Amino acid sequence: MLRFLKPVKIILMLFILSILFLSSSILVSSIKNLIISDSKLGNSFTSNQVDIKTKYSSEIEYTSHSPIIINYESDFQTNGIPGDGSPSTPYLIENYNITTDINFPITINNIQAHILIQNNYFNGLSSSVRGINLINVSNCIIQSNIIEHCFKGIYLGTKCSNILISQDIISETNDGAIQVDEESFNNTIEKNQIYYSANAGIKITDRCYDNLVSENSVYNTQSGGAIFMHSSEATISDNYFFQGDRGIYFVENNNSIISNNIITGSIVGIQLFNSSHNLLQNNTIIDSLSSGFQLEGDSNNFTENVIMYGEGNSGILLAGGSYNYILNNVVFNCTWIGLDIWSATNNIIKWNDFIWNGLKSDSQAQIQEDYYINTISNNYWDDWTYPDTNSDGIVDRSYLIPEGALGTSNTTDDAPSISPINSFSGSLHFINRPRFINIPTIYRVSNQYYFTGTFRLEWCPSIDSLGHSVTYSLFYKEEIEWVQIAKDITENFYKWDTRGVVSSGGLCCLELKIIATCSEDLSVEYVCSSYGVTNEGVNWPFTITIFTFFVLIIFRKRKNP
Repeated sequence: MLRFLKPVKIILMLFILSILFLSSSILVSSIKNLIISDSKLGNSFTSNQVDIKTKYSSEIEYTSHSPIIINYESDFQTNGIPGDGSPSTPYLIENYNITTDINFPITINNIQAHILIQNNYFNGLSSSVRGINLINVSNCIIQSNIIEHCFKGIYLGTKCSNILISQDIISETNDGAIQVDEESFNNTIEKNQIYYSANAGIKITDRCYDNLVSENSVYNTQSGGAIFMHSSEATISDNYFFQGDRGIYFVENNNSIISNNIITGSIVGIQLFNSSHNLLQNNTIIDSLSSGFQLEGDSNNFTENVIMYGEGNSGILLAGGSYNYILNNVVFNCTWIGLDIWSATNNIIKWNDFIWNGLKSDSQAQIQEDYYINTISNNYWDDWTYPDTNSDGIVDRSYLIPEGALGTSNTTDDAPSISPINSFSGSLHFINRPRFINIPTIYRVSNQYYFTGTFRLEWCPSIDSLGHSVTYSLFYKEEIEWVQIAKDITENFYKWDTRGVVSSGGLCCLELKIIATCSEDLSVEYVCSSYGVTNEGVNWPFTITIFTFFVLIIFRKRKNP
């Protein structure tokens, strides 16, 4: 009898182990792509498409004139130009049509008398001429001219100063519309319209300083809307740059201000290379194809800017540099990543709003950082807004910064805000992502992770930025089909009974998806992949059959020794 009971005990133990094995499930937490309904600003920015053919003014009767060359003040009289060069009666070059492919339409060298060049039409016939060429000139106003098909539209070189370039229309230049060069200073470029430049729209280079670029509209330039190289103390404000390699590009340009500009459709919105001590404030960068803002330099302040709808690699790219301040910016709906930090250290990144970034990346990360040390704190991350048990406005758990391509980040935002910080975010309609936050009890068997039975799914509550009510729908995916678990959920949790997910005793790999939808049908998704689900119960008929089979064999052997 004892010999008979021993194999029975072994069979019972095997039977119990089989039950435990069949009552577990896989969990590998990873993030999948978001699918976000198209929602942009109500007062969206649009490009002003201008028909160049309509630029000629019907009120001006141009007089054909040969190119004008001024080397001495007496040359004004020789060319029949009125005025005496005083502030009240400047030399007046007006209403001329100068079309040439040989000489520059206007050349003025080494003149400090007052000059007014206005309401002219200059055409370079697609040659290498400059429309207006000034060398070492001061006290000149260039306004309301039409310049096209020149190598350069307007050129200021060798210590030009106190020049106003205003309300000109410059198009189809081969090497830039307006260039300020060679230690020129105290010049103003404002309210001009620039189209189709094969180089820069506006370029300031070679030790220039104290120049103002303001209220210009620059369209379709190849190298950049405004380029500043090896210069300082520039102010670039209230301009509109549409489609170009870069909206604004600094190369070794220091102590300057970039403010209140709108940049749309550029490859890089604003790029600073080896540039320091600059202030970038209240700029709006939309639809960049690579980066909204790219920085390689030290001690710059990037504050209160908005970067939206970027289709490229990052909203903000820190590609080197130290002691920069990235403060109070809004980075919204940049499809790959909001903030990417390479080889940059000791930078301060605080009080920014990161919303709906990382939509197309595998990790769906809002930010990534190499192993370098930066201070990242008090930012709003729309995928990390819960819980806040003490109601202090700070999420109770730190936000972990994912590692970058060059190393491992140990950085966390230890004080993530539960709600947007900056006022501009109030004009955006979005729902923060309902990221799963709880991890069910899991078991590991043969490198597989399992959970079982009924468990609680919990996620960050989704808040609609305009105060609309939000409901949730849950789905699981087996192979290619999404199957709804529940819908119209009003709480941020759901008890899911997995016993009905697969056939009794089976195992399947699937994805879980949650969709948050507001009462105005704006929605946002969050997907977690590679869950394995098994029944909490066991395939009892199959198990009993196997058990009976083994018992009969034992009895038969016992009966026939």
